[in-house]
Amino acid sequence: MIRTLLASLALFFSTGAHAPVARPVFRYLMVGPHRIQFDAPSAGGAAFSNVKRVLGAKAEAEQDADPIPTTCYMLSGPTPHMVLTFYGDPMGTGGLTDFDLAPASRKPELAGRCARLDISPRQVITDRGVKLRMTRDEVEELIGTSKRAIDGQPIYEVTDERRTKLADGTVATEEVSSSITITYRNRVVVAFSGGLIESD
Repeated sequence: MIRTLLASLALFFSTGAHAPVARPVFRYLMVGPHRIQFDAPSAGGAAFSNVKRVLGAKAEAEQDADPIPTTCYMLSGPTPHMVLTFYGDPMGTGGLTDFDLAPASRKPELAGRCARLDISPRQVITDRGVKLRMTRDEVEELIGTSKRAIDGQPIYEVTDERRTKLADGTVATEEVSSSITITYRNRVVVAFSGGLIESD
């Protein structure tokens, strides 16, 4: 899961006395007409419970033995069938941390636990425009080049520092790490996952 891949990568470009803040590679996910927000700085992060509320489908993938909150959906369309899975913070904060869009064959542990959703996998698109069947060149034109990979899967990530003015006038500082991991076959996107973590 992407939470294990989110590592700090500060991207600053020297321009004299000031350095521009790198744009996150991921903030929210469009699932058909539905927007699943991950980045909610004014609220301290998006809530995991919002997934079911927004998608309007009952998906019960959670199991008592699984410490990681999980909700999944079997998407419509021909084989290979695709599963869209959302993960919450295992520390019990109720936050939404990441998602994974992958063939059902790669998620045997979720068999029979996912709700059906009448949305095509190609309608799952990140806020920066990443979706299935894009070429690697098209992806990197949108979010830049990958600096590293795990198990051959390129990881695109950005960590920046955000300052938010609170109601009492004080300023809170937090690091926001966004990341997308993409599986290519013949340089075409066949699966992808992403996440966003905020930390003080």
